Amino acid sequence: MTGEPDRTDLRARYRARAIELGALLAEARHTGRADQADVTAVVDGRGNLLDLRISADAVRGPKPQLIGPGVVEAVVRARAVAAEHAARLAEPAPDENTVEDW
Repeated sequence: MTGEPDRTDLRARYRARAIELGALLAEARHTGRADQADVTAVVDGRGNLLDLRISADAVRGPKPQLIGPGVVEAVVRARAVAAEHAARLAEPAPDENTVEDW
């Protein structure tokens, strides 16, 4: 033995970790809100839009033209939070083996 981990074992561990991360991302919920319109978006950990709420006040208010940009802003913010969370989840542990030469 060379002291290096078996590549088959590493692949299996990485595959299991990918499945685990996929499940965590699917279960995660992240919310974004617009500043100028009463719009809220909820995305999963992959950034898929799950819910979009537009208040009645936004629709009947003096500036309904802000709803469209508000939707975009809320979704972008929710996706940014989801991306940050996903990046933190995907960080390897300090003692985790790497498989750079595959």
